[in-house]
Amino acid sequence: MTTIRSRFVIIFAIALALVLVPIVAHASPTPAVLNFPGEVDCATVYPDHPIKGMTYDARSGAVSTQCYTQEYWDMNLIGGKVFEDYQAALSLGQTFDAATIIADWKSEKVAIEALRVDAEVRAQTGADASPGDVVCKAWSYTSIYNGSGGGSVCKVNNSPVDVSVKRSTATSVTSATSAEHTTSATPLAARYFAKTASTPKLTGAKLKFTLPRAPKGTKLNVFKSAASSCNLKGRVVKSAGVGVCELTLTITRHGALLGTQTLTLTSR
Repeated sequence: MTTIRSRFVIIFAIALALVLVPIVAHASPTPAVLNFPGEVDCATVYPDHPIKGMTYDARSGAVSTQCYTQEYWDMNLIGGKVFEDYQAALSLGQTFDAATIIADWKSEKVAIEALRVDAEVRAQTGADASPGDVVCKAWSYTSIYNGSGGGSVCKVNNSPVDVSVKRSTATSVTSATSAEHTTSATPLAARYFAKTASTPKLTGAKLKFTLPRAPKGTKLNVFKSAASSCNLKGRVVKSAGVGVCELTLTITRHGALLGTQTLTLTSR
């Protein structure tokens, strides 16, 4: 036989359970940014939020720490409307395919660096061919996530003895219509780049060809330099007249770089 007090305890327990169940079922996900007063070692204490930021209040002298997820930090680096849309999706609890965007952004950065390296190689080759002269090569790019930019790389060779050595170890392959330079690549990417190097077809002064599909399980990214006089749509490259088309190809798998190739094509 239950007493009034025991009945109250049972009723209270049932009521508490009914209140807690929906709370657990609808628990909010961990926010992408955690804020703490004072200094916190984010990577150690919050491994899911390893990126650390700090704010200092000049008036009060108070210090606070912000711990970010790697995804949030990468999206912040991309910036622009992409980051604004990402923040809006987080605030509304909506899904956002940040992983794909970040992978594409990183691939673009790799391709942009490849353009700079290619300009450096060409400048050094020119300097080696004319010791004592300063040879500069320009490079430029236009991308979806990284905007546009470029620069100039200058090289000089004041030691003629080095010329023959550098020429014997050159990695560029040239022909009458195209030049191909490939950075270090995995065997899978190297086999693909061997195909792309022999792909261009010339018909008079017109250039038109379609790059092969990327190997299964990988992704192909193709970028055209701003100085190129050709049209690029997907894997199709066209040139209506005499000019130069500078392309940078990257093969990635799950965002990891497998290899980079720079193609310089000339239509006459």
